Amino acid sequence: MTYPHDFILPKEVLEGIATQGLDYLPELIRLVINTAMKAERQQYLGVAPYERSAERRDQGNGFKPKSMQTRLGDIEFAIPQVRTGEFMNPVTCFHFQRSKTSSISSRTSSRASGRSNPCDNS
Repeated sequence: MTYPHDFILPKEVLEGIATQGLDYLPELIRLVINTAMKAERQQYLGVAPYERSAERRDQGNGFKPKSMQTRLGDIEFAIPQVRTGEFMNPVTCFHFQRSKTSSISSRTSSRASGRSNPCDNS
């Protein structure tokens, strides 16, 4: 995946940061994570949205809302879905546990057990 060298934040994001300061951080986190998950789904599918190609692996199937409790408050994410359900988004490997404590302990136990793939529960 290539990235533009002249990337500029949208005007509404810059205005939110300027007016709300650190109070805008949960919204900024939501925007970054949602964008990353959409990019990972697009990479998995092998084509851009609405593009037809023989290399297409699956079809996008909307988004599922999930909320996560953080120290900054609850953040609502839009988890990308695919039709077959075989796509496991690396961003959501921790399945957005409902509390920050269980999320941290899950990450710690995965690393301590030497698992290279945090999505692998075996």
